[in-house]
Amino acid sequence: MVHAQSTAELEPQVTVPADRSTEQTPPATSVTSAAEPVEPIAAAPAPVAQPVVPATATPVFEGDSASAVPTQEAQPDGPKLVLAEEDMEPQSEESAEPKSEPESAGRDYHKRMSILEGGDLLQRISERERGVTLGGYGEHVLQDRQGQNVSFANLRYVLFIYGRLNDRISTSTEVEFEYGGSPLKRNGVLGYGEVLLEFSVLDFEITEWLVLRGGIILMPVSSFNINHDSPTRDLVDRPIGYTTVIPSTWYESGAGMLGTFDLPGDMTLNYELYAVNGLDSRIADGSGFRAARGSHFEDNNSDKGITARLELRPTLNSAFGLSGYTGEYDKSGHRVNIINGDFRVRLDAFEMLGEAAYVQIDPGYSEGFASSSPANTRTAVPQGMFTYFGQLNYHFRIEPLFRLFPDDMALATFTAVVRYEAMDTDTGYRSAIGDRTRLTLGLNFRPIEQVVIKSDFQWNAHGVDGVRKAPHFFQRAFYEDRVGGFLFDSYVASIAYLF
Repeated sequence: MVHAQSTAELEPQVTVPADRSTEQTPPATSVTSAAEPVEPIAAAPAPVAQPVVPATATPVFEGDSASAVPTQEAQPDGPKLVLAEEDMEPQSEESAEPKSEPESAGRDYHKRMSILEGGDLLQRISERERGVTLGGYGEHVLQDRQGQNVSFANLRYVLFIYGRLNDRISTSTEVEFEYGGSPLKRNGVLGYGEVLLEFSVLDFEITEWLVLRGGIILMPVSSFNINHDSPTRDLVDRPIGYTTVIPSTWYESGAGMLGTFDLPGDMTLNYELYAVNGLDSRIADGSGFRAARGSHFEDNNSDKGITARLELRPTLNSAFGLSGYTGEYDKSGHRVNIINGDFRVRLDAFEMLGEAAYVQIDPGYSEGFASSSPANTRTAVPQGMFTYFGQLNYHFRIEPLFRLFPDDMALATFTAVVRYEAMDTDTGYRSAIGDRTRLTLGLNFRPIEQVVIKSDFQWNAHGVDGVRKAPHFFQRAFYEDRVGGFLFDSYVASIAYLF
């Protein structure tokens, strides 16, 4: 979300995603009041709606801290209502005219994806002057998965709310509605849906390298968990291991600090460090830590989990992260230890990224809650987990086609994607639900930066209980177990947009 770390991109027009300390956000609608009161006069002018100069495709900010104020050239698209002071004058019609795209826009399409290359969607909002700003994103999917009915789903709708209280103190909130919120109809029965706070913090910036934070924190374990927003991703589904082993979206109540250090040359070092309620004992093969994410109401033990992340950006086109978590999951002192590594490298129109996580868990059981709680299943928890994924993106254009597009789609682009992933949510046991591999081939189209239409084909494989682990894509069993052989077994498509 909103950090005081450097907002410098990995390249002026190419962003390698890091953590929520270098977030990027969609253009948003802002309501801002005057910073200081003015002396009353007999006839004060009414609030004046100021025209805004449309931003160029890649916003430019002055300064590199969270308190930096964007230049007029960096103002995000969209309406902005300003309560003017006495001496405020409307912009001239000449200044309100949109700026034309440079002739090189078509040639540089793969370098001009500041929103989409990763990073968070609240960064643009965090760069605004004092006031309250609203933004967000939505995603709607079509899914044809093996063994399921073909269906549309309103997967999520997320609102971002940012408030800058003064030059050092700000608050950021993310509210998510999944499948339309409540009520949710499942198997013909109306029930409760999901509307929740995934992120809600107060930040106090002492300096660029020291920002104090408290609230509902997005856990900095893995780059994917802190940069999971759908419009910035090139495939529909999240990696299978990064919904279980790393239970994205993983959020906890806690407090800590973060910041950015500028190193020689173009190098930067970002860090985050928090104490949180942490995972409880509802750890299981198949679902991993998904049900064990901490409560915003209570902790099941007095030990606080500790999570930290370091990210090094050695060049303008690369980022490497190391993150982890440790904490007790019950009252008996049994611990969970997680370590995760991630990288992202950009080479012209090619982009490579990947992550891997290893988990060690002390032997124990799902217990330790109130005696009346059904969570006390006494089921033995797994003692180890492992997951990884690797992904290759290629951004390209079809010029004869794109020349037919209107000027406001000058940066339209296609992206071809291949990703391979594997997970094991119990390294001590072979199972169908816990041992899984997946190969995905995808193609997406972005008519503008803020909108992406995705189309993915998946090949999924799983283990056999007590017999074998899931085969890999280079093994014959990966295809022999499939009803369609070498044909894909699942198809998913979506449209995601940010505003």
